[in-house]
Amino acid sequence: MKGGGSSIESLQSVQVSSPSSSASDMADVAPSPQMHRLPRTKRKHTVVFKYCEEMNELNEAANNRPRSALIHSIQQENRHIRQLQQENKELRLALEEHQNVMELIMSKYRQQVAKLVSVNSKQSQPNTQEHTKLAAQIEQISEMVAVMRKAAALGDDESNYQEKVITALVTENKGLKEMLNIAYSSGSIVPSSRLVDAETQTEQETEQELTPMESNSVTQEMMPVVNTCDNNTNSKERSSAS
Repeated sequence: MKGGGSSIESLQSVQVSSPSSSASDMADVAPSPQMHRLPRTKRKHTVVFKYCEEMNELNEAANNRPRSALIHSIQQENRHIRQLQQENKELRLALEEHQNVMELIMSKYRQQVAKLVSVNSKQSQPNTQEHTKLAAQIEQISEMVAVMRKAAALGDDESNYQEKVITALVTENKGLKEMLNIAYSSGSIVPSSRLVDAETQTEQETEQELTPMESNSVTQEMMPVVNTCDNNTNSKERSSAS
């Protein structure tokens, strides 16, 4: 038992130097959920009994292995623990740097989003102004198109009216020509060319001019024909205008 006590003390010193082994031992000693169902006295006895068994196993392992090997293994564990602690520190620093970088990125992102929103709001205002300008221009163009259509319709009516007047005048001219031809053929009117020829002949023969009385008689003979022609043209123009 004395040897066992010394081995227990050495193991306790080992457990104090290695926190990982102590944590594992405490995890092993921790009661299971089935033990919570037992009464307190029984639980105490079972925990003590289990602890004694584990200590005996540890004593046997310590007796079988030399102390130098235990110290070497403990040193290796300590080195591993220090490495893990250093890695944890580095990871914490990296995590902090990552968080700082993410905060910076998010702040920049928020600034850019705010700028985009402001730019879009500024662009939307001139767009509305342009829409109003376009709407006004479209209205003006539609009014101009309506005016042009009316003008085209009036122009068509005017051209049709002019064509009607021209056709009426052409027919009237034909009728007048026919009437003049009839008058010439009947002998009621002497053509102007014949009169000129007759005058030249009389001037050559008699070398005397016509008297004012004869010229007045010729004009009086021509006046009824001219008046009838004017009346016909006026009546046709009125009928075409109506």
